[in-house]
Amino acid sequence: MKTKFEIVDQMFYGFEYSKYFGAPNSEKLQILLGATNFMLQDEKLKERFLAETMALSKLFAMTVPSPESEQIRDEIAFFQAVKARINKFTPSGGVTDQQVQTAIKQIVEDALSSDGVIDIFEAAGIKAPSLDILSDDFLLEVKNMEQKHIAFALLKKLLNDELKIRKRKNMAQGKRFSEMLESAVKRYHNNQIDTAQVIQELSDIAHEMKLEDKKAEDI
Repeated sequence: MKTKFEIVDQMFYGFEYSKYFGAPNSEKLQILLGATNFMLQDEKLKERFLAETMALSKLFAMTVPSPESEQIRDEIAFFQAVKARINKFTPSGGVTDQQVQTAIKQIVEDALSSDGVIDIFEAAGIKAPSLDILSDDFLLEVKNMEQKHIAFALLKKLLNDELKIRKRKNMAQGKRFSEMLESAVKRYHNNQIDTAQVIQELSDIAHEMKLEDKKAEDI
């Protein structure tokens, strides 16, 4: 457990997550969001963090109760909170993952305040879309987020969810927009465009989807 903890801890090299534990609740939200953004900056880092945190959680559950596990309880809770944020964008759930989450829930539930797991929109300081995720106002709010890696992940997830619905209504249109989205994401992962550019391209796709809706309404 100690060895695995060191591995996860070292993944945050360059980001001081330890300041989270002494910060007021208002600052904790931003630190948690910043840690999520830090892990999302690199796909390999993100995947490794998810896997290692999962392994650490299993070992932690096996060593409770013990003085050693008690010493890193708060850090485990923080890692779990970051993992939960990431999984909102890249769901990798599963029975095993759920079992581990349940096993340690009672142990770490008081390590994070209820504010620590609020909705991602609220934590990012933007209004959650009640109906229209393609509205210009909402897209502008996402584009202006300070945490650009989270903005990218958020837009990608929202567009993917939107396309699932559209494919059931219009297969051709859904396929065309899916290909546009996949192309932008692929070029981003291949370092052909930067984070700001891919956010702009995803916003443009959302805007074009909105225009298609208006054409349909006019017809």
